[in-house]
Amino acid sequence: MKDIKTIIDKLNKAYATGDTATIGSLVSDDIVWDMKGRDIIKGKKAFDKANEAMSGMEPIEMKIEKVIVQGFHASANGSMKYRDEKGVEKTMVFCDVYTFNDDEKLLIAEMTSYALHI
Repeated sequence: MKDIKTIIDKLNKAYATGDTATIGSLVSDDIVWDMKGRDIIKGKKAFDKANEAMSGMEPIEMKIEKVIVQGFHASANGSMKYRDEKGVEKTMVFCDVYTFNDDEKLLIAEMTSYALHI
């Protein structure tokens, strides 16, 4: 079985480099992404579209502070510096909470994201 921490590391590295193909490969077809204060995204097509909409961001640096794994649940928190579509540098802190499916593919079935620009 794949290691959940390794999957989370791979996901966050993909976000840090804008690798939407890798991001999409790590989630289930029926993914539910609850972006607190914004949208609830349901299904892989909508998830991929939401990630493509972030393509205007130019990642600069991502730091992961902690990853906690408990069974098929996990969380990761950290910060990300990026340039927006106007070239303005911004910093966002985040905490993502994940639920993985329990089959052999071990894909992310649910993701709840808390993000704050500082």
